[in-house]
Amino acid sequence: MLETGRYPDLPGAPHFYFPKLGETVYAWAFALGGDRAPRVLALMVAGVTVWAAGRLACRLGAPPALSIALLATVPSALELATWAYTDYWVSLWLVLAVGALLSRDRTGLGLWAGAALATKLTAVGFILVLGLVGLPGSLRAVPVAGLIAFPWYLDTWVRTGNPVYPFLFGGVGWTPDRAAWWGGGPDLARLLRLAAAPVELSTLATAGTLSYDFTLGPVWLATFPALFSRRGTGSEGVRAVAWFLAGSFAYWLGLGAFSANLMQGRLLFPVLPVAAVLWARAIDLFKWRVFLRAAVAIVAAVNLLSLWGGVLAGPLAGGGLGLVPASAFYDRTLGSYYRAVTAAAAAEAAPAVLVWEPRAYFCLPGCRPDDLIDLWRVSGPDPVETWRSQGFNSVLVSWRGFDYAVQVWGNFSQEEAERVRTRLRSLPVLGEWGPPDRPEYGLYRLR
Repeated sequence: MLETGRYPDLPGAPHFYFPKLGETVYAWAFALGGDRAPRVLALMVAGVTVWAAGRLACRLGAPPALSIALLATVPSALELATWAYTDYWVSLWLVLAVGALLSRDRTGLGLWAGAALATKLTAVGFILVLGLVGLPGSLRAVPVAGLIAFPWYLDTWVRTGNPVYPFLFGGVGWTPDRAAWWGGGPDLARLLRLAAAPVELSTLATAGTLSYDFTLGPVWLATFPALFSRRGTGSEGVRAVAWFLAGSFAYWLGLGAFSANLMQGRLLFPVLPVAAVLWARAIDLFKWRVFLRAAVAIVAAVNLLSLWGGVLAGPLAGGGLGLVPASAFYDRTLGSYYRAVTAAAAAEAAPAVLVWEPRAYFCLPGCRPDDLIDLWRVSGPDPVETWRSQGFNSVLVSWRGFDYAVQVWGNFSQEEAERVRTRLRSLPVLGEWGPPDRPEYGLYRLR
């Protein structure tokens, strides 16, 4: 992207066409400061978000320290702070937008709402809910929000024929089969999981696993009854925030009902700092607030100690400070993925197509990530021959992603999965990484 000055065009890969305000800032940081600069910038954005949440807490009469401590009880919130992702960007814009709404600053509301829309497409629902809560005054913020977000959606419109690609109007490379698979609608099993979402997110989910890929932690569920305390009277601002959070949660449930691909706890993360303020205020008014405060403080302290212990013991300290070579840092951090993609970028293998692997770090321009985990499905009756005809020299298979597609998303029956595995394993092996009996990645020659 830095060489060409634009994001690549990969029809059918929607992530390359979503709004990218945050990613573009990270790209500039990378260009100016090297591969460690985006992580430093991400930490700064997380810090500003925490500061903004503290300011919002003061406005609503909630203890700022307790609000921040509640955020620290969320393991995934601490983990995400070190990642060059857009989650904290959207959180920051939403906290600032809520503050602007409460202060009746229509220009500020439009500015921050537009920034959220320019950062992540899924922020549309949160902004819509906030706008409904603020009616009729929020209508005056629409022109400013539109002015901020318009360039990103115009770019997507020009490149795909759909400003909100691939939703609503389809577009380049978006076939009916892919649309049906992406938005398959609700099924009973997923609806039951959504009904139990508060319990699962707070007690069962663990970041990096199949349970929403997000860890909220049990403190939020344990302190939930405080929200129904009748002590004190809620101001108009408190009620507005409560309605915003309720509507945002309903929107998140709707995403999960629409598609299993959108059933991700991280998509709910942007409203977490605002929720922490409301939770902190409720705890502060609760009859047994001393015990709840103590529980929050203890869990937050344990999480922070665990985080910094892991940082000091892990590769981040040496890699972030430049004390170890970049290759050693990436090898220890990304493991077999880094070794596999590095091999796929070698002259004898490139260009390579990645299957069941949505990440595209270290990919050459010819590298094709499987961002929807469905490239096999949309590559014709014989995907191997299709990729050969498209000029790919090798295929890099994420066997972990394949197992996920089979076991979680149900992309294949067991019989189909075995046929796919046999077809790929019949190709000449350029390398396999992970346990010998069950490799995590395999690189296979196409021609």
